[in-house]
Amino acid sequence: MQTSALEVLIDISTANCDGGRVKCSENALKLLWKLPRDEYFQKIEYTYFKDTVEKQWREFCEGYEDYQKDKVKKITFYVFTNLFLATNQKERFQAWETIVNYAYDSMVQELAQSKCHALIMTKLEYKSLVRDLVPFVKLNVVLKSLELPCKNMITLKSMLQELNEHIVSPALSREDCYEIIAAKLGTDDVDLINYEVDYLDSSLGFMGEYAKLKILVYRLQKEETHKFFIKLVPQVIDELRGGWLKISVRKEAELYLRFIAMARKLGFEKVSKFAPECYLQSKSFLAFDDAAVDNYQSPSFIDFDYKHLSTVFKEMAKLHSTSLLVEHKLAALSGVKKTLDEHFPEMLTEMFIHDSSDAFTACNLRTMQKHAERFPEIAKDMPMDEFQSRIKTRIYSKIYSGFRKSKKYVNVICNGDVWWKNMMFKWDDNKNPIACYLIDFQMCRYVPPALDLLVLTHVCTNIETRQKYLPKLLDEYYNHVKTNLEQYGFNTEEVFPYDDFISSVEELKPCAVYIATQNRRVIFIPSERLEKMKSSPEEALHFFTVDREYLYDEVWDQMPLHRIREDFQELYWLCLKESTMQTSALEVLIDISTANSNGGRIKCSENALTLFWELLHDEYSQEIEYASMKRAIEKHWKEFCDNYQEYQKDAVKNITFHVFTNVFLVTNQKERLQAWNSIVNYAYDSLVQKQAQSKLHALIMTKPEYKSLVRDLIPFVKLNVILKSLELPCKNTVALKSMLQELNEHTVSPALSREDCYEIIAAKLGTDDVDLVSFKVDYLDSSMGFMGEYAKLNILVNRLKKEETHKFFIKLVPQIIDELRGGWLKISVKKEAELYLRFIAMARKLGFEKVSKFAPECYLQSQSFLAFEDASVDNYQSPPLEDLDYKHLSIAFKEMAKLHSTSLLLEHKLAALSGVKKTLDEYFPEMLTEMFIHDSSDAFTACNLRSMQKEAERFPEIVKDMSMEEFQNRIKTHVYSKIYSGFRKSKKYVNVICNGDVWWKNIMFKWDDNKNPIACYLIDFQMCRYVPPALELLVLTQVCTNIETRQKYLPKLLDEYYNHVKTNLEEYGVNVEEVFPYKDFISSVDDLKPCAVYIATQNRSVIFIPPERLEKMKSSPEEAMHFYTVEKEYLYDEVWNQMPLHRIREDFQELYWLCLKD
Repeated sequence: MQTSALEVLIDISTANCDGGRVKCSENALKLLWKLPRDEYFQKIEYTYFKDTVEKQWREFCEGYEDYQKDKVKKITFYVFTNLFLATNQKERFQAWETIVNYAYDSMVQELAQSKCHALIMTKLEYKSLVRDLVPFVKLNVVLKSLELPCKNMITLKSMLQELNEHIVSPALSREDCYEIIAAKLGTDDVDLINYEVDYLDSSLGFMGEYAKLKILVYRLQKEETHKFFIKLVPQVIDELRGGWLKISVRKEAELYLRFIAMARKLGFEKVSKFAPECYLQSKSFLAFDDAAVDNYQSPSFIDFDYKHLSTVFKEMAKLHSTSLLVEHKLAALSGVKKTLDEHFPEMLTEMFIHDSSDAFTACNLRTMQKHAERFPEIAKDMPMDEFQSRIKTRIYSKIYSGFRKSKKYVNVICNGDVWWKNMMFKWDDNKNPIACYLIDFQMCRYVPPALDLLVLTHVCTNIETRQKYLPKLLDEYYNHVKTNLEQYGFNTEEVFPYDDFISSVEELKPCAVYIATQNRRVIFIPSERLEKMKSSPEEALHFFTVDREYLYDEVWDQMPLHRIREDFQELYWLCLKESTMQTSALEVLIDISTANSNGGRIKCSENALTLFWELLHDEYSQEIEYASMKRAIEKHWKEFCDNYQEYQKDAVKNITFHVFTNVFLVTNQKERLQAWNSIVNYAYDSLVQKQAQSKLHALIMTKPEYKSLVRDLIPFVKLNVILKSLELPCKNTVALKSMLQELNEHTVSPALSREDCYEIIAAKLGTDDVDLVSFKVDYLDSSMGFMGEYAKLNILVNRLKKEETHKFFIKLVPQIIDELRGGWLKISVKKEAELYLRFIAMARKLGFEKVSKFAPECYLQSQSFLAFEDASVDNYQSPPLEDLDYKHLSIAFKEMAKLHSTSLLLEHKLAALSGVKKTLDEYFPEMLTEMFIHDSSDAFTACNLRSMQKEAERFPEIVKDMSMEEFQNRIKTHVYSKIYSGFRKSKKYVNVICNGDVWWKNIMFKWDDNKNPIACYLIDFQMCRYVPPALELLVLTQVCTNIETRQKYLPKLLDEYYNHVKTNLEEYGVNVEEVFPYKDFISSVDDLKPCAVYIATQNRSVIFIPPERLEKMKSSPEEAMHFYTVEKEYLYDEVWNQMPLHRIREDFQELYWLCLKD
């Protein structure tokens, strides 16, 4: 299945999670165990599998009611059940990440639209939910498959195998392996055959558990095995380490998936390769390259020699250089100097070094003071109790601040936990180290780099090695940093001065001594005893927060006491000395701007406006009409200043204003054109993640709402950017002229911006590799439309070294409109946008490209306009208000057959995809909201009825067999009562999506040289409905032809129409008689004729009002409201003799025949 079809399946499942029976019946479980073991349970340990599945089933049934109550779980369970039922392993593998991301985006839009903001979670939280639900989804899919009349045995075997994988290796799923292998290979064009998880000795890590993962794939016609290292969150752990783990997993994931990823986006690829690649992160594991495959291993020895230290220092120089480079690049991008702890606050949360009231810290200090007594010979120049006291009062009080961000020295991101288990070496044949990786960043900090270097040398060497080699190692390290920075054009002395670095080494040495003394005694506990302690949550909590002496008493003689004594010796010297201690780059820009929206002064000063007017008299004012520009800008500025405090209070506006001010300050026109859609989408996604993470759910809006907000803010952003630029000491003249031109465009054409044109032209050409030179908006005669206003848009671009003009048709929401049509407009814009951007888009995703081309292309939709291809460029035009002949009707019927066929095909395909038979009004409820046909108590309807009854009096000669009063009464009681239901979804006939408003102005024809129609487009779907297709055909013939044409050609036209539908459906393998029976179609024509007669009679009088008078009425909100809801006769009296009365009489004649027939 194509990814586009999967997206459709996700869309419909998300929107319709209440439909269909998702949970299978109890009997299905019994059917499972009746399957032949030899055939279905090969390579499965049957008894264990059965026990586990029945346990899962009980757990699933017990939790099912909770799933139903939890909207997010319910939607997700429904979506993924449908996905697994409709896809095979390979299809899921090739699109898994897309599936999960698309499901998340669909859910966010659904919840935001439904105002269920509190339910919105972050993408990581959602991925975790999917991971938790997938085993139950697979079990449900297996059991549901057993209930199907036609079982797909291959799929059933495959799904049983996947379910067994969850049972054998619950920590990782096949879907996790999909993501891991796709990230590793950079492609999903492989077959995943199987995977295997081998759990490692858990004494390897202080908090985590570890495993090796092997994934067997088939690629390029051969099998390949890829190996990975998995860091797992233990299932059983004490409360203290459990709390640490929640933080540490997030810290390490942030470092790999945000910090390193950001460094690489910014171009620092080479210098950021200091650790194995991380391919996937969840709340329960991290998946890395298995560095052992390339012969990397953690060392087994305690003391490092010079060569090993030198190799590690080089890698730490890469880590610290990456930190310096990212920090300075972000400052250059954003124009705001911020430190990395402000960009990554969660990643750099301190886990272990707290004040002495913290239980873990207090236990550390008590143990250290107690252990000092084990070496009484050390304390020669002070009493033991004084030494013990100074460990806390003199040393720890300074250590605490030393492990915090320094106010004196340059800070960088450090590993924070450097010891021999947290690095991996690669050796040559002579056991000389030739390469190294840093691993385990769960304690990473933002501190001076000297701290990492000193801790490494104190934990992993002896005094002799430190004294001999440390000065040389520090110089080597600094030179590595210098090389790293200078290859990217940075001056090391400016960024990281050597003298400050050496000074920090001296000041931070006590921190390293303290950490070595604290940690080394835990490190040296024999692994078997350490593992026993860690595996008991009660003992571990006691050991880490209450008392450690009991365990040290057990193992003291098994530990390298000379090394522990060395630590206390250095600690004593410190106490004696009483040393003192001082306390893709746009995405990155959006990330940092979103996270730091309150930083920096965004609004410029009042003085900049004065500078602005001086500039406009000089060379900057070319092609700008100064007076109108000045008026508009002063109005903008006043509005901006009036609203600025509101922007500051409104978190979303504040962040968005901040983000886009930064984006415009650091990019040029072409950069924005080539990335505009990505910029807005990424800004939205970043904002949603920030709000979900901060639990600010009520602030989350839908993506269309956010795009509308951006559109509203952009003129103010551009004005602010210009004024801020004028305050800079070095002005970019070219950029300033360009931005002035853009601001002038907003003044001249406020309805559309350059950014709108970016999106329109990129959608039209299918590429953003163009230069947008200029654009022009020409407003058209507003009498063209009943509710909207119209314009032509010309966009001049430079592409392939030549200029091209592209033309578009714009439908605008009027700025001034009466209350009634204003209400309609809110609905109609949404209806038409839904039809183009969801209904037609969905049809094309599902492969119905050809049949869905019944209307001009729509390239962009906002709350204030729709942008279409300009069909007049290809010689399409709306016909004059004259009767359409057979040829024109035949062409129009053919296009309506396309629209209706698309509706039938889509409904049929969605039922096949989802396994649930639903009608399109259930998939597109907003699009198919009825706007105009309401009961007779509605003011608009009541006015229409009164007007029609009054107009009947103008044709007394047609009323021969009843009184005029009876005729007028029957218009309401006999005809309208049936009309109301006729314009609703039929329970008797097949329904399709119809245009809902077919008349001359809503059809565009193309003619040959002899004025014969050769093609046609349907336009204006703002009144679209879900009704029998006959209604559309009858309204067109009733409104746009005369009685003679209808009587002569309607039967032939109906047969032609049906044959077109038949051809369209059969091209896609759908039997027309099963979907849309001919007899029912003809029957519906007879039943629905009164509706067409009524609509023609109601609308034609309005249609034939002379355009000048119609426009005058529409342009006055008061008169328009009166005309549509109170009385129409006053206007008809004015213009009656200017209207084609024979056509209006014809309508009333047919209306009379209906009343007579009843």
